[in-house]
Amino acid sequence: MDVYLEHSNGRIQFRSFGSGSLTGWQGEGKGTFANQGKVSLGPVNYILGMHGVEKLPESRDSARLARNPDARYYKDFYDAAKRVKTKNLPDTQADFERLWESADEQWRYSKYLGVLLVDRMLSLSKEKRNEVITDIYLYSASKASFAGPYLKLE
Repeated sequence: MDVYLEHSNGRIQFRSFGSGSLTGWQGEGKGTFANQGKVSLGPVNYILGMHGVEKLPESRDSARLARNPDARYYKDFYDAAKRVKTKNLPDTQADFERLWESADEQWRYSKYLGVLLVDRMLSLSKEKRNEVITDIYLYSASKASFAGPYLKLE
């Protein structure tokens, strides 16, 4: 259910980090020796919008579709998965729908958002893609001009 965006300083893992719930989809920077910070769906959509890229569905909409899909959802999900060359993707949409039915709701929720993000990124020019991933990286590291401070209490 994970997808990764790679950049010059590592990669950002996107997935649902909620335990069994259909919330908590976010990216987490993966560095050489430690995790680098997180960026949730709201800021990802803010960054996509800043760059004129279509935003991802809101969490509640993706959760609703993970439970009760419609024909358009299946088509959009399958077509995007084909464009991004998702591993182990069935040859037909009908087979994809059967695979989808056998998956748990958290996979459905998380993979849908991840595939759509990768699809949007691949549709951009290399220059624009670099700008978007830079802003996502800077936000996750609390270094973007529009990011708040990062604080971890233990």
